[in-house]
Amino acid sequence: MNKLLDRGTNLLKTSFKLRRISRIIPVLLCIFIGSLARFSHADHWPLAGHDSGHTASSMDVPPVPMVVAWGAELPAGALGTGFALAEGRLSVVSVQSASPQTPGPVHLSLYRPTAGEPVGVISLGSGWAGSPAIGNGKVYVAVYRPLFGGTLYAFSLEGSPAWSVPIEAGTIPGQPVQVPSPVLFNGQVWLPGTNGNLLRWDADSGAAHSPLATGLQSPPGGTLFLHAPAVTDQGVFAAAHRQAIYGAPIENPVWRAPIGGNFTSPPVVNGGFLFVAGSGIAGGNDSGVAMINANTGALRWNAPMGNVVAMAAESGTLFTADIAGYVTAMVSRNGSRKWVWNLKQTPLALINAGGFPVVGDVRGVLHVLDPLTDREIWSFPTRPSGEGNLTAMRLLIAGGMATLGEEETFLYALGDQRVAAFRSGRYGDPNWDETVDINDVVLVLKFIVGLATLSPAQKAAVDLAPSPGVGGRPVGDGSIDISDVLSMLRKIAGLQPPTWPVTP
Repeated sequence: MNKLLDRGTNLLKTSFKLRRISRIIPVLLCIFIGSLARFSHADHWPLAGHDSGHTASSMDVPPVPMVVAWGAELPAGALGTGFALAEGRLSVVSVQSASPQTPGPVHLSLYRPTAGEPVGVISLGSGWAGSPAIGNGKVYVAVYRPLFGGTLYAFSLEGSPAWSVPIEAGTIPGQPVQVPSPVLFNGQVWLPGTNGNLLRWDADSGAAHSPLATGLQSPPGGTLFLHAPAVTDQGVFAAAHRQAIYGAPIENPVWRAPIGGNFTSPPVVNGGFLFVAGSGIAGGNDSGVAMINANTGALRWNAPMGNVVAMAAESGTLFTADIAGYVTAMVSRNGSRKWVWNLKQTPLALINAGGFPVVGDVRGVLHVLDPLTDREIWSFPTRPSGEGNLTAMRLLIAGGMATLGEEETFLYALGDQRVAAFRSGRYGDPNWDETVDINDVVLVLKFIVGLATLSPAQKAAVDLAPSPGVGGRPVGDGSIDISDVLSMLRKIAGLQPPTWPVTP
């Protein structure tokens, strides 16, 4: 266990060193700018479920170990459906409903991301809603209403209305209402229509652009549903329920690939290829994953796999998580498996953070995996145990500014009724000077006797005993006392193991 944690820590430290070198020698960024173009900058990462290409990838490595920076409760009884981070705002969409299949009051909550300071909560009426998108100084969210279509809203970063337009809301016979999220790319907001068209509006004014006709037909007795399209500098791509994949590459003819299936997620575009997952893709009714040439629509490979609930792609690797609890790393070019890791829980979210897969499960536990093997580097419970399973979870990792003005990495997690931010866990270091020393001990002692205050992040950093922790915590018991001070003193004296504060 010690060797595994040391290896994971060394991998993460290497990633941090490379990032710091890139700041010191900016010329290197110019040399490698082409290879990094597939990513958006961490502070400008508009999400539509994930991002406009649905890659679920960020250049930032996970903040390991993690401590809680802040948390906020969503409106009472709300199900968190999605969020986005860009331009200094974290936007969260939630629905007050008994289940994801039941409509309810929709709310858009805005926060300043590094401190969790609320900007405002906007009520959007009753219906269903998906993830928002942020860009061009605005926040975009689509609300779908049974029998009445829906509305695409645009708000300022302070929550003031900018514009709104009516949208179509399609259904599939025997299926719950589908809720695609807006996709923001190159000054346009995209949404699927119900007649095979991809609809788009000017992001600044809300003026409608000409729809993009996919040529796909409505199924008998129902309206055509397209997942949220993937819109990137490689083109526009959409998956139609039980029909085909549509592609409009920038410099090549439009194509339609007859890979009919019940697609479980929007298409993922990365490195010139398109990845789709669902039933009926690997032949017959079997669930699987397929890779398609984004320029031609030609099938490169397909592979059987469990019911995939999330995918994340980076150059050379596709990560998947299926409902049976297996996380798989695949070689993008041929579909061969690098490794398979058994989560032993149902996964709800998956992202690729600087090359490290991060998985969230139904208990609210985050798992950071070694990208080269099927080993877990670190796990962290985002909430006390015994609270029951989550029904939904979203993850997002992006950079933010820490207290001292240095660049810090935050991981944001959205559960059923709560959104929280986690930062690098400088255990035993409440003054954030990257050293555990007597100054930290003095600060904690002052807090214990009432002569100093500590923020929630500082308290999480010094809640060190017992180890293992209680109530689902990796360490600590939720209170700060002399046992935590003794743990810090043993660390300063060199009497703690390399995995401190976690006991092997």
